[in-house]
Amino acid sequence: MILVLEPLTFTILKKELRKNIKKGDAQLTMQKWDEQTYWKHLTEFRRNKGLITLPMTIPRVEYYVALKNNESLCGQGIYFRNDTATETAIWRKPNAPYFAGDWLKWRIMQDAKLRGMKQYDFAGVSDYKQKWGGTILDNGLKENKPNPLRILRPIHRLLVKKGLIK
Repeated sequence: MILVLEPLTFTILKKELRKNIKKGDAQLTMQKWDEQTYWKHLTEFRRNKGLITLPMTIPRVEYYVALKNNESLCGQGIYFRNDTATETAIWRKPNAPYFAGDWLKWRIMQDAKLRGMKQYDFAGVSDYKQKWGGTILDNGLKENKPNPLRILRPIHRLLVKKGLIK
């Protein structure tokens, strides 16, 4: 699902989402992390869920983290390309308050707008993502704008099938 960032204002967000962002404004801070630190946390999160994370370097990805009292709660990688910011490599600690992810996503969208991005790609469709309102475009594959990170999924499945990774 792709969201058009202009005009994306606080008032068009659903009430619950606005409430979560206000909670975050009062309690959280955002940092950008280097790739190595971020992937360490992502790998731990995925391992706890029984998932595997392949080590990789993705150009033009920046890693954002929400913190409360200097403790990391959740993170999200954003791939910047042309006029679109695309989600990737998301993690969340089990004890993190639910609003932390909403708050972080909102702050990232604001940062993307300041950088001149016109669209925000949620990299898929779900009820959660539709609560953001705004103008929704068809998924990037229908627009002939595939998410370049999706190419890794079949490679991962093949490596597991061949027994090269667990």
